[in-house]
Amino acid sequence: MFEHDYRSYMDRVELGKSRHQQIMDVLREGRAPAGRGSRMAHYAVLAACLALVCAAGLGGLRYLGDYYLNQDLPAYETPGPATNTPGHDIPGDNPGGEGYTLLVGDPFDGQPHSSPMIPALAYPDCTDSPAVAGNILLPAGHFTEDMTASEIIAALGGGDQVPWLLYWAGFGVDGSVLYDGEGAVWQATLTGADTTGSGTTFTLALSPGRLPVRDLVYSDAGEQEVNGVTVTTWYYWSDLDGTYTYGAEFLSGDTGIRFTCTSADGERAALLTNCLVTVGTGGGFTTSHLTPDEIPEWRSESLTLAEARAETLLGAYVPDQVPSGFAFDGAHRELGQDRNYMTLFWSGYYTHISITIELLDDPAGQAVTDVDAPERYDVNRYETPWADSVPEAYRQEFDNPVFAAADLTEEVVSARMRYVTGDAGDVDGWRGDFSVLYTGGVLVRYDLKGVTPEQAYELTMRHYDVLPGEIVSVTGPEGRQAELTGEEAQTILSLLDGGQWAEGTSDCASDYALSCPGWGVLRYHSDCGTFNDPAGDRSLTLSDADREMVNRLLTGQLSLSSGEAGEEGGQGTSPQAAAEGFLTIFFSANQGGRYDALLSAGWQEGTEGYYAPLSALATSQCVDSLIRNRLLSNYDSLYEGQTAEVTSLSLGEASAQGVYPFTVEVTAGGAARVYTGQITPVEENGIWWVDDFWCPI
Repeated sequence: MFEHDYRSYMDRVELGKSRHQQIMDVLREGRAPAGRGSRMAHYAVLAACLALVCAAGLGGLRYLGDYYLNQDLPAYETPGPATNTPGHDIPGDNPGGEGYTLLVGDPFDGQPHSSPMIPALAYPDCTDSPAVAGNILLPAGHFTEDMTASEIIAALGGGDQVPWLLYWAGFGVDGSVLYDGEGAVWQATLTGADTTGSGTTFTLALSPGRLPVRDLVYSDAGEQEVNGVTVTTWYYWSDLDGTYTYGAEFLSGDTGIRFTCTSADGERAALLTNCLVTVGTGGGFTTSHLTPDEIPEWRSESLTLAEARAETLLGAYVPDQVPSGFAFDGAHRELGQDRNYMTLFWSGYYTHISITIELLDDPAGQAVTDVDAPERYDVNRYETPWADSVPEAYRQEFDNPVFAAADLTEEVVSARMRYVTGDAGDVDGWRGDFSVLYTGGVLVRYDLKGVTPEQAYELTMRHYDVLPGEIVSVTGPEGRQAELTGEEAQTILSLLDGGQWAEGTSDCASDYALSCPGWGVLRYHSDCGTFNDPAGDRSLTLSDADREMVNRLLTGQLSLSSGEAGEEGGQGTSPQAAAEGFLTIFFSANQGGRYDALLSAGWQEGTEGYYAPLSALATSQCVDSLIRNRLLSNYDSLYEGQTAEVTSLSLGEASAQGVYPFTVEVTAGGAARVYTGQITPVEENGIWWVDDFWCPI
């Protein structure tokens, strides 16, 4: 019977003569093929033959054929040396196999060995199957962390090694974990690529308590039982790159598993998928050991228009007014790992204004469109559809040009606005989209419909008296302070953005403190032209010409400010003046709305601006201590919703170590309160800074 079924099946498949003879030997004599003396090998081959016989009567499905009978199949087991996670997203980008988190080795050194039975699975052909697009909604506060080699192995239930039955030898493997905002695992993903250059890749997703999400669900996918577990399987062929993709998903225990393997060799892709299902349905795959190193601060919330305008930094880019005919629909604030943006939406009759305001991590890396090359962005030069008329060389830039705020003119904005008529189910009118990169690293994207070119320009530029991000606060010698705006600020910010920063701060002293948007508080030494960034632990030294220009700019602006000189001279010119200036700012609760802005922005975004006034008067060590202990915010919280003023301030005699005792009286709501503590100024190149501050709050 078996011989007859085998001959019938082989009429429809191709198999080498040697392999044909091996199978016939087993069927006729129950003899193990040459090269295997184990009893397990006999049953493995027999079971594979039975699976093939069963497959002969099922049309429209793919099964494993020759791979199950290959007695020289290489063994796959334990990892090679673990290295740092590479700087690429897909392991296939690194075909040499170097730099993977885990490189899986072969403990059998390519020698033949026995293998347990791997059941052949049915894979319905979903190449032309109807598919339903899934809605992948990431959890609030989501963030990712790379997995270490030991975490990858533990996720596979392998103890101290990758389970050899997965047949991953020669694959470089990376892993990452997506957590929700509370630090719970949402999904772990392993990606692997054959380092021999075959192009075979795989993706394994693991989720606790549910199946991993996927973007497409094939209606022709099939189900079958493996080890008592229901497994959904499918495969499809891509004529774009000539590859097969095999997939399987199932819930084993409390872990949901989804595996896909892509290869030009369909049989190998099927083998790897079957091996994964065999191991995975036996239990052991898990995400329970995965915990984040830290949970980033995050926000994901709806805002009113007033709340949006009150947002620290980003709120400055919300238009004061929009054209008539539009009603505010809502705003959303999103803050977390690799995202810091706010969206706002106004709507009218078949019209809308959509604005997204984002703080970039690397504004210097943002490509900017050349306004003198209108062929790259002018929508009125081409016919729709753009794919047929816009040259391919700059089609991507054309879809979303980014203009520097300093380059933006009404003519440039008009080039992105097009009057559309005759669209079915729509109204005639203007529409356009573009992005503007403002000084300070803020990128604003505008999507406009029903807004004229003149109104669009108003939204982007004209409602600002001073462009957001173009204000630099300076504290210089003798405690004089000034604000640089417009061209003066742009000059300094351009030098910072385009300069070559060196690691580590320099040893030179500083006589200026500059609070720069997007940079925080920087120290500047006018003699050598060096900017020090204590928070970023880096420094920038200007050329002689740039140093002279910056010095003229700073001294010119500060000369317009008379400063506030007391009995001991200006702020920073004596230890007493430095201490009194610091104490006055600290105890003026919620000065300039600092605490309200911090609560609105959150710690991650709001800290820099919150401490900026004190950072201009204190050493980085002192400011770091305030941030760690949250002394300032604890104090401000005592007067939340009130106006608190310093009504008296006195310093005692300094100790031998330069420590001054102080007494400060604060009045709020008609009630007075007295605070006492200690403060320590230090001198740096003739300027006094507060280095230590203590007060029981």
